[in-house]
Order: sequence, then structure tokens, then C-alpha cells
Amino acid sequence: MKYNIVYFSRTGVSKRVAETIANGVANEVIEITDNKNWNGILGFIKGAFYASTDKEVSIKVNGEIDRTKDYIVVSPLWAGGPAPAIRTFLKEVPFNKVKIVITCDGSNVEKSIKKFEDKHGEFKESYGIVKNQNNEEEIIKQIIDSSK
Repeated sequence: MKYNIVYFSRTGVSKRVAETIANGVANEVIEITDNKNWNGILGFIKGAFYASTDKEVSIKVNGEIDRTKDYIVVSPLWAGGPAPAIRTFLKEVPFNKVKIVITCDGSNVEKSIKKFEDKHGEFKESYGIVKNQNNEEEIIKQIIDSSK
């Protein structure tokens, strides 16, 4: 099955994960960008505020979305959920067609995804790639295997 593989990345981790998944399932990636500067400590604080208050941002979809396909959406964890650009993007797609992949350094991703789903709706599948668990390769393999 072909997917829309969509990502937002501030530091490059989510981009790397999306590209690795795309290579494994022979798909292109589509980057979501926004109109905000998230750099530095002020960007970090602003990002946490936007994410925790569900504040929308203007986004640009840098590629063509095929609405007939399901989605693999890769996002960093910001204040207990996807980054603001991905939150905005998710408002345009049915959650039951989304495999969400959250990247982070060490948070409880499962708890964060569950809390987000309780508020917004349930994803088709969810995955957490956690740096301090060193599980990136294992989780990417699971995503690729379940997406063929």
C-alpha cells in the first residue's frame, strides 16, 4: 500500500525517521513547514506554549497529498503531543487513516499519544521513537513491516 508520508522536524530527527520509513516502503516524503521560528530557547518556550494550548499555525504542505491514501505522520513530541504544524495538518485528515510516529528524547510517548487521542480522536496506529530507549531501528522496522 502506498502512503502519504508526512513530517515536521525542527532538529532533523523526525525528517530522518520519515525518510528511512519512506525508503523502506518505496514512497516519497512530504515536509510540512510553518511560518514560525522555533530556534533557540525562546523558540522552545514558544513551541511548548503553542502545542499545549493547541494554537494553530499557518502551514505549507511541500508536496502533493493523495487523499485516497492513508498517512504515516512523523512529528517530534512538543508539550505532550505532536508539534503545532502537525496538529494543524491533522485537522484536515481522518485520524483513522493515520499512523502517527512521535519522536522524542525520553518522554512517555504512549501516555502522551493516549492523552492526545482522548481529546482529538483515535489514530489507526501509533508509535513512539524514544532516544533514551534506543528503539529507533526496531520501531521503524515495525512501521515498515506493517505498511507493506
